[in-house]
Amino acid sequence: MAKRKKSGRAERRREILLSVLLALVTLGLYAQVSLFEFINFDDRDYIYNNENVLSGLTLQNITWAFTLHGPGQWHPLTWLSHQLDCQLFGTDAGWHHTVNALFHIASAVLLFQLLVKITSAVAPSFLVAALFAWHPLSVESVAWVSERRDVLSTFFWILTLHAYLSYARHGGWRTYGWVVVLFACGLMSKPMVVTLPCALLLLDAWPLGRWKRCSQLDPTIPQQSLGELVKEKIPLLAMSMVASLLTFLIQVQEQAVGSLVDYPLTSRIGNALVSYAGYLKKMVWPSDLAFYYPYPDSQPAATIVISGLVVLAITALCIWQIRRRPHLLVGWLWYLGTLVPVIGLMQVGGQAMADRYTYLPLIGIHIALAWSLHELIHRLRPGNQRRQQMLQYFSAAVLLLPCIVVSYRQIGYWEVGISLYQRALEVTEDNSRAHGALAGDYYLLGEYDKSLHHFQETMRIDPTLIQPYMGMANIAEQRKDPATALKFLREAQRRNRHELMEPIIARKLAWLLAAAPQEQLRSGPEALELAMRSVELTGGHDPYCLHTLAVALAETGDFDKAITVARNAAVLARQGGQQELIDQLNASLRGYQQKQPFRDPNW
Repeated sequence: MAKRKKSGRAERRREILLSVLLALVTLGLYAQVSLFEFINFDDRDYIYNNENVLSGLTLQNITWAFTLHGPGQWHPLTWLSHQLDCQLFGTDAGWHHTVNALFHIASAVLLFQLLVKITSAVAPSFLVAALFAWHPLSVESVAWVSERRDVLSTFFWILTLHAYLSYARHGGWRTYGWVVVLFACGLMSKPMVVTLPCALLLLDAWPLGRWKRCSQLDPTIPQQSLGELVKEKIPLLAMSMVASLLTFLIQVQEQAVGSLVDYPLTSRIGNALVSYAGYLKKMVWPSDLAFYYPYPDSQPAATIVISGLVVLAITALCIWQIRRRPHLLVGWLWYLGTLVPVIGLMQVGGQAMADRYTYLPLIGIHIALAWSLHELIHRLRPGNQRRQQMLQYFSAAVLLLPCIVVSYRQIGYWEVGISLYQRALEVTEDNSRAHGALAGDYYLLGEYDKSLHHFQETMRIDPTLIQPYMGMANIAEQRKDPATALKFLREAQRRNRHELMEPIIARKLAWLLAAAPQEQLRSGPEALELAMRSVELTGGHDPYCLHTLAVALAETGDFDKAITVARNAAVLARQGGQQELIDQLNASLRGYQQKQPFRDPNW
């Protein structure tokens, strides 16, 4: 008995030491992100240009977080976490990055402890958690501030599994209530976790052994029929359906859901198969990683067939080994299932695949790999526990050290947007998003020739995009060339198919047509029509649109209305703390009172 207690204490010490090692190495790997900046891709809309986030945790902002709106998905807890960051750290990007890294560290340690609790196998549990923490494919979710939703939802996913383990062992509605609450938190962080109820059924089979037909690692866990296990998941499945519906409504509202004309069903299925196989390839050989992978015009038939055969072959192998090695099928189905929401069968956005989508799904592959390695070592060195442990940790080091080296380098690309976008251009072809993002960064730096080059490349790759025309109009404005700016804005208006861009284009055109210093460019009636349209589309709540309407009214000689509208715009600008706009409105009001139309001093 004393010997057993001593052995148990030694195992507990080993678990604690490995937890500390896991946390410290992960912290050292990601410490560099504390010096990183925001990037001009999603971070702008999620944080530093979002007034509902920048102003911190207020009642109005909390209410906004829980309403249906873009960008992205319905994830109120993610919004609240960004608001709290701004409340505490303002726009210090390093702290926002650090919070992401801390969530990642916490998830890795919790995952290790969970697997040890379920299986009592320390070495393979550590390997799974370390691969999750240190693999290069995890970098995007951690080093990108806007992907707070990934690290936060996975944190709650793992906490939910801890609560579920307690429920499986002890039962009780109170314990089940914690499962529901933590799962709800996960759904409110990122709806991708809708597949959790299905993952719980997989864990019921192995390693929990709750199915009556399955063998058990822990005989203290009571077994039930499959029907009973499914029945207890019904509340969780209902929550998943609600979260999926809310997300779909937002994405439809944002016109983010690709049509069957742009993305035919055959193309989606082919891309899904290629992505399933492609993620596995990147897991084994994580090279040429990019923040954005363009959707191909077509996939070679051979690539689709080979990818499909790979998926079928692995599935067949796992089913064949289901009795002797159930961890293979559980890990494989975890991977296949958790990728379903983002595999592209319902295409959202223009990417073919994304490294961040593997953050949670690859845990399943890591489980299958770690327990297969664990079993192989036991067969090679039967009965010699010390040698087994040495061989396990040596094997883990062989797998993990390259991951650390490659991840450290991959993290470095996220320091600033320019290095990230240039890397994407190096490893992908015809990447319009990378060119467009790089053009935007060069524009902000005042390097207009470089910006113009990348906008032109964006147009060459995808002529349907209007952002390059808007960008080139901005460059023309900076170069005080209103005629060229007008040309590009009219081209953007002609090509625009996105309702959300219409008020922006209308406002910019109206502004130029009303406030340009060159008389031959001005057209008061057209400017007034466009300005009224922009106000109508924004519900009269955008002070910039109201300011433009006032300028257009003054250009047509209606100074009394211009004064009224400008004052309304000033009220909204004060509410939003937009001091530069307030100063411009005050200057324009003085002119209207003297019957003088407004002329943009920037031209």
